[in-house]
Amino acid sequence: MKFLRNNYFLWEVILILIFGLLPLLWYKPGFMALGHDMGFPLAPVDFYKDRLFTWTDRLGSLGSNQTDAISGIFIHFFEALFYFMGLSLVTAQQLTFIFWFVLPGVTMYTLLRSLHPKKEDYPVRVVGSIFHIP
Repeated sequence: MKFLRNNYFLWEVILILIFGLLPLLWYKPGFMALGHDMGFPLAPVDFYKDRLFTWTDRLGSLGSNQTDAISGIFIHFFEALFYFMGLSLVTAQQLTFIFWFVLPGVTMYTLLRSLHPKKEDYPVRVVGSIFHIP
């Protein structure tokens, strides 16, 4: 227990992870978020495989150039991974949102920890990281 009491780093990261769970407040049971600008596919694995190529035959009879969307392999990887692991589509979407909420907070915490390493500077690290979470 002494480890948990004296390890302020662990408590700061736990607080950031708790704020990263905010996307779970958006969901009612059995519902998922969809919209024209969401970018979340209903078939994540197929959508990810399609992103690996610069030409797709999924749009129209002659196909479509998608070189402008090739960078989507980084964004859509986690959606496909969570769905490929056998999780439901709603759970995969929730985990993806949590990941993309936590990642900016953790990266900001890493930066602020290198700029303000003293133990008493914890408010700067925690508040800066939480405000950096979308």
